[in-house]
Amino acid sequence: MSEEGASFHTPLLCEVLDRLSHEIRENRKVLAAQLDWFKTQSVDQITTEQLNKRLAELLYSIQGAITQTESKIMATVKEQLDEFAADVEAQFTQIGAGVDGIVASLGGLTGDVANLKKQIEDAIANGGALDQATKDRLLAIRVTANSIAQRTSAAATAAATLDQQTAEVPAPV
Repeated sequence: MSEEGASFHTPLLCEVLDRLSHEIRENRKVLAAQLDWFKTQSVDQITTEQLNKRLAELLYSIQGAITQTESKIMATVKEQLDEFAADVEAQFTQIGAGVDGIVASLGGLTGDVANLKKQIEDAIANGGALDQATKDRLLAIRVTANSIAQRTSAAATAAATLDQQTAEVPAPV
């Protein structure tokens, strides 16, 4: 996975959290101003109705700020998860294409090996005479077979190493 995908788009999340922090500070200022109003009023000046109205406004303001902040956080988390899922899906597509390429190459190797076997059988069928052209052909077959054997062995080792390096993802708790 790309570094950007692995970091879970931290800069964007930090930016959103900074904006939310700023909004919370602004809401605190509004709440502080409303509380200051209460402090300036004498008990005789405030009726129960006024007090209830101001407290209801204050509570409504707090609830609105909490709801708005919660909505923004949830939207940001969803956006981050959607981006993460798209990044992982792209990686899965790339892995699938790689595996398909390996399978196609192995199919080609199978054909190459069958062709080499056929050439050996043809050389043997010509009888016991080994002229220079036949020797050259057998040498070319040996070199090609050796090259294919080395490369398939390397591919098998690489696939085994890849499998060993791929950690199991822990199950959700």
